[in-house]
Amino acid sequence: MHAFPFGGAADQPLPCRAGVRGLLQESRGHLASLLALTSAAPRLAGAVIWYGPSDLALSPGPPESLLLGAGPAADPAKARDASPVAHVHRDAPPFLLVHGEGDGLVPCAHSQALAARLREAGASADLSLVPSADHGWHGIPDDKVEAVFTTSLRFALNAMEGGTNTRDPGRSGL
Repeated sequence: MHAFPFGGAADQPLPCRAGVRGLLQESRGHLASLLALTSAAPRLAGAVIWYGPSDLALSPGPPESLLLGAGPAADPAKARDASPVAHVHRDAPPFLLVHGEGDGLVPCAHSQALAARLREAGASADLSLVPSADHGWHGIPDDKVEAVFTTSLRFALNAMEGGTNTRDPGRSGL
């Protein structure tokens, strides 16, 4: 997980524009989502999440048990509190959720659920499902992986610049 400030001259304080990205490991996507949804100040400019778990009750596996101290079924309240879908609100920063349709580790239902919850709350959520992609973008050619990176970077830069249209207008998805 990486938070990244944007703007400001070397001799001036940075303006209050920061974003978060959860890339390369599912735990980073989970934590970046939680940060974007629970950070009181400063409000993040945007969040780019790749294949992050958003509802721990959907995947009651060992990683969730390690995080919670028990399986999600053993402590549903703790699982709910640790799930990004439980913290969605209208003022959430714009989200770009990118997930492989063939993800065998974190099912794409996680990103679909978070996107749906964000939209229901009136927040901005772009969801891109990548056909044939497994976790970590395995199973897709390099040009498709490059498209994931390019789309993510464009979204982040636009959000950091205060753009309201975070989706690249020339793309309908990945």
